[in-house]
Amino acid sequence: MKKRAVIGLALLLALGAFSGTLRFGTMNAQGSLVGGTVYDGSGGPWTAAGSPYIVIANLAVPLGETLTIEPGALVKFDGYYSMYIDGNLSAIGTETNRINITSNESTPAPGDWKKIQINSTGRAEIKFSDIGYGDYSILLDSSSDNIIMHNNFSNSDQSGIYLKSSLNNIITDNNLYSNGSGWGNGILIMTSSEYNVIANNTISYNDYGIYISSSSFNSIYHNNIIGNIDQAYESATSYNYWNDTYPSGGNYWSDYSPICIDNFEGEFTPQTSGNPDGICDAQYSFDFGAVNYYPLRKPLVVTHADI
Repeated sequence: MKKRAVIGLALLLALGAFSGTLRFGTMNAQGSLVGGTVYDGSGGPWTAAGSPYIVIANLAVPLGETLTIEPGALVKFDGYYSMYIDGNLSAIGTETNRINITSNESTPAPGDWKKIQINSTGRAEIKFSDIGYGDYSILLDSSSDNIIMHNNFSNSDQSGIYLKSSLNNIITDNNLYSNGSGWGNGILIMTSSEYNVIANNTISYNDYGIYISSSSFNSIYHNNIIGNIDQAYESATSYNYWNDTYPSGGNYWSDYSPICIDNFEGEFTPQTSGNPDGICDAQYSFDFGAVNYYPLRKPLVVTHADI
């Protein structure tokens, strides 16, 4: 713990680690010091007025309880700590009043804190939030039916979003950039994660844009995949849908080569009206054998995720 933490609080942390039931949300001149078990009933929602919330120990939201993080709230992890959700997390900002979850270091670096982990009994709705400098910004661990929309995920040491054995999650309209420091991902999908929708995201300048292993039946379309060291990877044990149906189309790939030619106004109809369909005539093929049949000619505008 850093020198600014008072000795009494350090003692509380030690006692909490021993008992496993610590709950606190102490106010001081620096904001609200939080750790241990947290939920609306124990300390109230996290608000802009109570900010910054300085995380000085691992956090846990228990089964049956909800932690609400309100628009404009600022959360700063003061060490390599995690938030574990077995109940509900509602972190819903607005387009003009976003939630910010970040490092408490004066010069933040990837991996300053660990992760927000949604467990099998947990559920999260995270919207209009800026989350950065963790190890993993969001980890869905055997978790289903979460909604993650309109967020910025940046500067994670490992991955912006990591799905592990997770089903039926909606991940749309997010901006994932500058994640990874040698082997990291915008989005990592592993261990039989299935039927997730990954759409309308901008995934840029990560080590890997999207990395999928042993996971199938995920729908991945209308994403702008730009300037990643490796744009995408899918293991031989995976089978996923890298495009929507025609004319909706697939994804935009910044490394489409040699050049996108768009001479069709219908799936098999050469254009004569001067209105091409916006889809490159030739498919985008991956090194690992998958195919994006309808690669988009231009990047899509991703709504409400501007930096």
